[in-house]
Parts: sequence; structure tokens; C-alpha cells
Amino acid sequence: MIWTVSTVKDTPANLERFVERNLAGGADHVVVFVDDDDAEALDYLANHPHTTGVAALSWWGESRPAALNSRQRIAANAVRAIAADLGDVDWLFHPDGDETLQSIRPEFRHLASRCGPCVSTCWSRWPNGTRCRRTQTSSSGSSPRRSCGCWSPVD
Repeated sequence: MIWTVSTVKDTPANLERFVERNLAGGADHVVVFVDDDDAEALDYLANHPHTTGVAALSWWGESRPAALNSRQRIAANAVRAIAADLGDVDWLFHPDGDETLQSIRPEFRHLASRCGPCVSTCWSRWPNGTRCRRTQTSSSGSSPRRSCGCWSPVD
């Protein structure tokens, strides 16, 4: 299966177009962290058979990172961990709200079997400001669960 995960803050109409375009482009399931907890957007996602909507403000609570890139990275890693536990998600993409997945499904689905090992790199910052950059390689061709303790939110 092909999944996407995105953090989106947009009108419900634009969010609906975003979801439908990504499903038409090859995604089997679209996970959206609705960055402003818009009730209409969350209702649309809850009633669509191929989407999961997350009320991001509620999900984060008091620990919401100020930087959008941090929110996107953590949310994507949380979904990556869930997808790994499900076992039938072959690809996970993170398109922005103005981007659309476009795949040639039959060729794309078999790409994993032709690829070499996947490498996962942690880019978290340590308290002193340096980046972690620990890597872990998976010889099975599937994405490693995590590279180091920096990604503890995904476990």
C-alpha cells in the first residue's frame, strides 16, 4: 500500500481537493494532521473511507513545536511507526498541502524489490545545537524503525 501523511492548514474545500488528488495520484490512504483543528475538515476526513484525520492542536496539546518543519517531521515519524506495525504499507510520502502524489502504480509497487537497503538518518538537534546524524540501514529493503533515541516520539 501507498500512504501519504501531511500537516495541512487550509480551507475545507482545498483540503478536499488535496485528498482527492493524492488518492487519484496513487495513494491508498491519506493521513492529514489538520493544523488548526478545523471541524469541517476533520468531519470530511472522518467520513472518507481512505483518510485518517488528526486534530493536530489537540494531539499536540501543550507540547506543540513552534516550527512547522518539526511538527511535520514528528507527525510523519509517528505515522511511519504505525505503518511499520501494520506491515502492509510499502511507501509513505509526505506531500505538502500544495503538492500531489503522482505514481505509475504497477511499476512503483515493485520498485521496493529492486531497490537496495534503505537508510534512515536522524537529523535531530542535540541540546548543544549539533545534529545527531546517526544512521541505520535495513538490509530487508524496508525502512528501519528508527536510527537512535532522538526519535523517541515514534516508539
